[in-house]
Amino acid sequence: MNKENTTRIIASISKENTKIIEEVNQPCALLFFGLVKHFHDIALPAIQRNIVGPNKHCDIYLHTYNITESKVNPRNGEWVAARLKPAEAFLLTDNVTMDTIQEFMIQRGEFLNHTRKQNFANWGGCCTSHDNMIQQWHSIQGVWNLMIQSEEQILSKKAPGIDVHGPYYQQIGLFRTDTYQVTPVDIFDSDAALPNFAHYTGYNDRMFYGTRQNAAIWADRFAFSNIFETIYNPKEIQHHGYHSETYLKYLMKHYKVPVELKLICMWRIRTRGRLQGQDCLDLKRHTLSPNMLEDAPPGYVVDGVYLAPPLGGEQHT
Repeated sequence: MNKENTTRIIASISKENTKIIEEVNQPCALLFFGLVKHFHDIALPAIQRNIVGPNKHCDIYLHTYNITESKVNPRNGEWVAARLKPAEAFLLTDNVTMDTIQEFMIQRGEFLNHTRKQNFANWGGCCTSHDNMIQQWHSIQGVWNLMIQSEEQILSKKAPGIDVHGPYYQQIGLFRTDTYQVTPVDIFDSDAALPNFAHYTGYNDRMFYGTRQNAAIWADRFAFSNIFETIYNPKEIQHHGYHSETYLKYLMKHYKVPVELKLICMWRIRTRGRLQGQDCLDLKRHTLSPNMLEDAPPGYVVDGVYLAPPLGGEQHT
């Protein structure tokens, strides 16, 4: 090996080591939100492998709902309710907070009733999909608030006199708990990353990672509603109403967040352990074909638009 090649390799190793040191010294957090649906058997192994694994030094927080059954939602192909085990959230982290639906309604009932009047018509009759959207927004806010509370405790132990209300985590990722994560994610490779599929004329709303400043904008859906209704959603526009992906795009563009679209895939988990095979079809690798089974849990088969457990092996809890 000549001297020039040796020097190049040493420089490359040094650059990579510097990146690793910078990431380790930069506090980061992984925030999970939503329902813990088929969590232990399907969602959790993929989360640990493809989200926690590449970001081992990040702290983990999770918000979910203390409910034992999900809603029936024919629009999503969920004709029967799924049984939920919210306690499984603690398999991922001890930093868990939960709300009951009653607690959600106390905090968000007024907002929910107001926005129901602007239900997105293309979703059909009000209000299952609309309510699910607002509950997801609340869960995002809930896990963000949990992180803030933890930051205050961390900073109070750092040094006397430090501002305990100041930021601690600098890089943050936010992820749904009810998805099967296909693609590994390094939350340090972008300042504002979104998955590049299922935008539906807006931005995919299922995950985000980037700097704290940009993550804070992505996470705070409720504060933007007055701006949205006044500027971006007058009644005379086409497709009027609260539509999650469209709302998110207006939010990010309004605050000039430099969004970067990434080739990241995750499949939503449906009842009986089925995976939404139509997700990620915008990505070249993930066509609806047997090739998808390379990324699916062991034993899964293609079943129409779903990836499903083998016959007789359907998950019921």
